[in-house]
Amino acid sequence: MRKLDFMFKLRLAILLGMLACFGSVQAQDDLQEYVNKVSAQNAGRHQAPNNIIDVDLSQFSATKRKTTLDVANGNNYRFINGTLTRDASLDGPILHVGGGCYVEIGNGATISAEESSSNREAIIQDGAELQLLKGGAIRGKKGCTSVLMTTASDNFTMQYGTLYGTLVCEASDATINFNGGELEWSNISGNDFYDTFKSAADINVNSMPFNDVIRVELTGKNNVINMDSDFCPLFYVKAPAKKSGDVLVKVLHFGTYWSLDDVKKYTTWQGDQKYGTYADSKTNTVKLSYDDLQRFFDDPDDKDEHCGCSDEDPYRVDIPCDGLTMKKDLDVPDDDLYWAINGRPEGQEDEYDCEGQVDEGENDVYIRPKAKVRWRWLRWRGCGCQGKHIWVYGTLRIYRVWYYYYWRFIHVMPGGKVIIEDLNGDCDETVFHVEGGEVDYGGDNSHCSGGKYGWYCTGGVIYIRGGWLSGGTCGGWTGPKGKSYHYDGTVHGGIHNYGWHYFYGGTCSGGGSYTIYNYKGGHFYYYKGTCTDGGKIWNEGDLYIDGGGAISCGDIYCIKGGCIYILKKLTFTLRLIITEENIVPGATIVVGGDGYTLTQDDIDRIQIDLPDGYEWKYDGACGCISIIKTTGISNAVTNAPAVMQSYDTTGRQVGEGSKGINIQRMSDGTVRKVTAK
Repeated sequence: MRKLDFMFKLRLAILLGMLACFGSVQAQDDLQEYVNKVSAQNAGRHQAPNNIIDVDLSQFSATKRKTTLDVANGNNYRFINGTLTRDASLDGPILHVGGGCYVEIGNGATISAEESSSNREAIIQDGAELQLLKGGAIRGKKGCTSVLMTTASDNFTMQYGTLYGTLVCEASDATINFNGGELEWSNISGNDFYDTFKSAADINVNSMPFNDVIRVELTGKNNVINMDSDFCPLFYVKAPAKKSGDVLVKVLHFGTYWSLDDVKKYTTWQGDQKYGTYADSKTNTVKLSYDDLQRFFDDPDDKDEHCGCSDEDPYRVDIPCDGLTMKKDLDVPDDDLYWAINGRPEGQEDEYDCEGQVDEGENDVYIRPKAKVRWRWLRWRGCGCQGKHIWVYGTLRIYRVWYYYYWRFIHVMPGGKVIIEDLNGDCDETVFHVEGGEVDYGGDNSHCSGGKYGWYCTGGVIYIRGGWLSGGTCGGWTGPKGKSYHYDGTVHGGIHNYGWHYFYGGTCSGGGSYTIYNYKGGHFYYYKGTCTDGGKIWNEGDLYIDGGGAISCGDIYCIKGGCIYILKKLTFTLRLIITEENIVPGATIVVGGDGYTLTQDDIDRIQIDLPDGYEWKYDGACGCISIIKTTGISNAVTNAPAVMQSYDTTGRQVGEGSKGINIQRMSDGTVRKVTAK
């Protein structure tokens, strides 16, 4: 009966509002008129892909609403191109969606109550399906509701749109689906804290937002969060107090229910620097063990028990399982001491027992030159703010750390050293920015992905010994003063090298057109390892090939100014491609390196794809290969020197005069390409 009362009051309020404000109503509400005139043949839910009506808001004048736009006639609509706002005379929702309608908001459409004097919701939903798509936005007034769902038949799905404000669901049987997007009020700024969802219904999460967390207050009993996303620690939940023994939250993660203990670890409610555990009828809110990390580093509690002067016996701070929040920058002093920040109590080695969380917020961390710090079993959260980093001048050792929301996670400064044993996370721009010192990255479980770069090395050294590093622009970028050593593990997104890169093993993958870019001035040593996804190499610097190594790479594109050095006898076929604009006649393109001299066997394993009018030759005197210009007639044949062997373009030996393109090795040591018809 309460729902019926609510709907009756809603309709009555809208009607009375229209009558009271009759003198100020738009002279012509062309938008409402258009909605009212839609043909009944489009009625029926779930017909949206095939039978949907576009409502281009830019084509209407009544977008600043003096009355609630009522969409409740059983039709299917897609709002695009424009913004619906609330006039000062309207103290009600901007949009009402009901009556079995299906409505999409996307492609530049915004429903905005931000500038309104009214605190009412932007959208009210009863008996309808609402889809917030990429390019669409719902923007409630700060501190107020953006969408109010009122009935069990309501369905709200977020598909990579923008939700600004709190979605409130009053019906326990309604449907909420979250498939990614942007949640602009889920960040904490000072004391401002707002829910993302306040729901009596279950919530289905298939994808996390790009740079935010989901914060939910559950108001129903035995709610279920269906979590098909790997980023469970970023899901913050508050549940009401129940009787002792009640299960307050169930998390269905990839089809398996977590225990309440798991939920308590991976779902946390934050506000006013307190964390709840929600185990029974008590809220069980605890104060932090260390509300100020800096205080501990300035005056450790156990300084009288030991000296803190070894890695085996460091000064130690245990982070509560419920976490702590940094209140200011953290400065680990320059005093040659050993420190351990530990997120798991001693004796609890099970993987899911506890992982304490540190919220760095809008603060920096400085590890000074002599300091030695070890992180263990931590979830470290930044704010995603540009310019807020972890600055390493001393030594930082990382074991089992998950990190989130960093612009550039770790800056390694001259003299600094970072040792990665186990690290996982996602980063807005760069995982490691190496300005000096070194990063030793390894561990089979390490998986670090960056928005642009897995590492960005302008100086110093980075060692890759296992795990996975990736970036959207490239997996790794090494500048003229940097050095990179790849021994094992996968670097995804390709490698860009201007300095020194040593490829001893592991895998390079992705990278777009080329997996490896060795630019002018770059020195790339390829001893062993696999290049996948086509594995092509762009070379305009010095490329060193270990001919006897376990190398798997695609074609090498030779760019003007580049040179290839063969370090050992070739045991595999090397295929080079040179376009006409990159040819410098007479310039050396292949030669022996580090004291090795090319042999005829090496020459037989080298294939060079050239445009017509050019051929390559081997000069035994210098042990090098260069390009010469011919007459431009690709099928010219001379009487001398004699043809010794002929090969097709795959390297297979064929008879002299075979049809097609033939690579011929001549008696004077030269090699040429001819076309036989």
